[in-house]
Amino acid sequence: MFTGSYVGLESAAARIRINAQLVPGFLQTEEYARAVIGRTRPTLEAGEVDRRVAARAARREALFGKEEPPEVHVVLDESAIRRRIGGRDVMRGQLASLIEAGALPNVTLQVLPFAFGAHAGVEGEFVILTFHEPEDSPVVYAEGLMGDLYLESEPELDTYQLAWTYMLEGALDPRESVAMLRELHDQL
Repeated sequence: MFTGSYVGLESAAARIRINAQLVPGFLQTEEYARAVIGRTRPTLEAGEVDRRVAARAARREALFGKEEPPEVHVVLDESAIRRRIGGRDVMRGQLASLIEAGALPNVTLQVLPFAFGAHAGVEGEFVILTFHEPEDSPVVYAEGLMGDLYLESEPELDTYQLAWTYMLEGALDPRESVAMLRELHDQL
């Protein structure tokens, strides 16, 4: 789960770039979020699952309900849109929601197809946050089973920026990506 520290950084960001193996939390439908949380954290009690689902919805509202929402650019590994999390109906709803999100003026969605093969994002999801104030340096956030990492040194940022650039080279353009989302949606 994203920590309060991350949520604070996310809400202050001017630009959010995400390498995702699953649909990012603030773009998840309630049903998809419930299925993801329930399956990835099977020891959580129902009340805690409900709290986490509500937190994701609140993050979405906090980000997209702003007068000036951040620029969001997501590179989704193809597995994120093909893995049937929650079953057919849940995935159909999630794909429809992604198609809607991709139409927002501040959101860019790109799919990194299986055909591209191995890529820099396969080793783990990461988020690059950039802020409005030039004196606020970018932050890379990586979440894992063993905890959260916040990376801010220039060499670390350079490594993730390079990984991001390589992933963009292999990703479908936004129009092709939405076409793939529509095709998968219609197949379900």
